[in-house]
Amino acid sequence: MEEYEIHHRVPLEYARLFPRMDIHQGTNLVAVERTVHRSINWVWESVGQQSQRLDSRQVEELSRVIDQQYGSWFHRVHVPAESASALAEQNALRAVKALLER
Repeated sequence: MEEYEIHHRVPLEYARLFPRMDIHQGTNLVAVERTVHRSINWVWESVGQQSQRLDSRQVEELSRVIDQQYGSWFHRVHVPAESASALAEQNALRAVKALLER
């Protein structure tokens, strides 16, 4: 299990935007393999300086992008030969950029 980490679908940094949500509730947590989690974190980090200006709607949209691109690895044994996390990352980065440019 040391190769797996817990991913917060709505990251801890945005808990303030969801005061009625228990950020540690089961529906917000998923287990993912470490390299997949790093890739997901990189997508969130790509928001950069704009992260301070996101509202709850935008955070939910970004979370949905992550779910769409990486959801097949949530709560699943990671098989490296089947991994396309680089493609998922590229797709997620494009989608995040498009959302932030609106």
